[in-house]
Amino acid sequence: MRVKYKNIRVFDIEIENDEKFFSYFEKNRVLLQDNMLFLRGNVTKEIVEFLERNDICYYDVSRCKLKKLLNKTHKEEEKSKESLNKIEFNNEREERIGEKGVKTLVFNRPIRSGEEIVTKGDLVIFGRVNSGSKIKAEGNVEIFGEIDSLVECEGDFMLIRKIGLGNVIFNGEILEKGLFTDMNRVKKVVMNNGKIEIKDIL
Repeated sequence: MRVKYKNIRVFDIEIENDEKFFSYFEKNRVLLQDNMLFLRGNVTKEIVEFLERNDICYYDVSRCKLKKLLNKTHKEEEKSKESLNKIEFNNEREERIGEKGVKTLVFNRPIRSGEEIVTKGDLVIFGRVNSGSKIKAEGNVEIFGEIDSLVECEGDFMLIRKIGLGNVIFNGEILEKGLFTDMNRVKKVVMNNGKIEIKDIL
C-alpha cells in the first residue's frame, strides 16, 4: 500500500437555495468542475443529483463527524480569521525582507495558450491572457488585456480591466465577472477586513 499526502483546492460553499447555487455554479463552472466542493447549508436532493449527473466531486459537510469543528460559530470564525491575518501579515513582511531579490515579472505581450507563469513576486501583463494558459502569483498582479484563462493572485491588490472567458481568484475569492466587462476602465481590487473591495481608478 502506498500513501501520499497531498494539498488539494477546496471550495467551501454555503447554500441558501437551489436557484442561487445553480446560478453561481453555471457562472463559475469552468473553475468549479475540476475541484473539490465542500457543501454546507441547504443541500437538496436536486443539488446532489445535479452534481452527480455532472461528475462533480463534492462532500456534504453535515455528514462529517467533525462538523462541530467545521461549523464554528460566526464569532469564533471571525476571531480565528483575525489571528490568521496577523500571522500572515507578519510572515509576509519577513518574506519580503528576505526575498528582496525577487523581481517583478513584466510581459509586454499576450500570454499564449499552454503557457504557465508562476512567481513569488509581482506580475505585470500588458497583453491578453489567452485560454489554456495559467497564471499564479504570490505578489500583486496587474493585467491590462482581456483575461480568458485562470489567474490566481495572493498579493495585496490587483489591477484588471476585463474578465472574458477566464476566472480570477484573489486571495481565495472568485471575482464576479460581471463587474469587469469594460476594456476602457481599470479597476483596483483589494481585500479589506476579509471582504473584496473594487474601485475604478481609470
